[in-house]
Amino acid sequence: MSFGKSLIAIREAQNISRKDFAAQLAIPYTTLRNYETGQREPGHKLLVKMASLLSVSTDELLGHCPDKAKAPALSGEALDMIKDYHSLDQWGKQAVRSVLAHEKARCKALNAQAFNTSALGAPASSAQTIAAQAGTARPAGRVIPLRCSAQPASAGTGLYLGPEEFTTLLVQENEATRQASFCVPVSGDSMEPRYHHGDLLMIDAGAAPGPGDIGLFTVDGEGYVKACGAGCLVSLNPAYPNIPLTEDTRCNGKVIGVLKPDWVVEK
Repeated sequence: MSFGKSLIAIREAQNISRKDFAAQLAIPYTTLRNYETGQREPGHKLLVKMASLLSVSTDELLGHCPDKAKAPALSGEALDMIKDYHSLDQWGKQAVRSVLAHEKARCKALNAQAFNTSALGAPASSAQTIAAQAGTARPAGRVIPLRCSAQPASAGTGLYLGPEEFTTLLVQENEATRQASFCVPVSGDSMEPRYHHGDLLMIDAGAAPGPGDIGLFTVDGEGYVKACGAGCLVSLNPAYPNIPLTEDTRCNGKVIGVLKPDWVVEK
């Protein structure tokens, strides 16, 4: 099966219209139509994004799955969950992926702890287990997962910040890491002297920054770490101008601090 026919079949099987899928991909409707009719082919990054949105492999999307019939059928519950997932907007999908990544990392830590208990005949904390496997000494204590954006937020003139491209870190549990929903690296120097280029900022997605507080914002698809001002986003470094708020400005949460390197148990 050709790529275009495979894409149409998978999309329609999930009750996603061409218009809606083009919007999810952030491409024109006509461009998606050209892909599906074989007039154009997507680049690698867009192909991966298509596969992710449709919850299939790139091989399946390309029609290269001769053994697909041998795969176990999805349950009715799983199909309902897929449909519910595709009915969400990009931020809702991000929240679902966040929960999945969190639970996957939690189970990984628990499995590591169970393996250590079985192998050594005595229980050990997740932190101790992981540290032993890594060959480094770590203080005892509970380990929890924390999602980290692979895309930096700008402390300068703006960088793309989307819902995808997250990895999961295992970090030591404390009051700050428990409160953090995710973390994001800083790029630039507009928030000096408080925050510096390369800092991993912890974000509380459930907290709205008030006047003077520092938050993570998306403006026209670009991410910024800025302070809340009167009708604008403010840099602490006076060399940078303020950014006016627009109807497209989205607050992604409040900055609650910097993730200290020695809190990270495993990347």
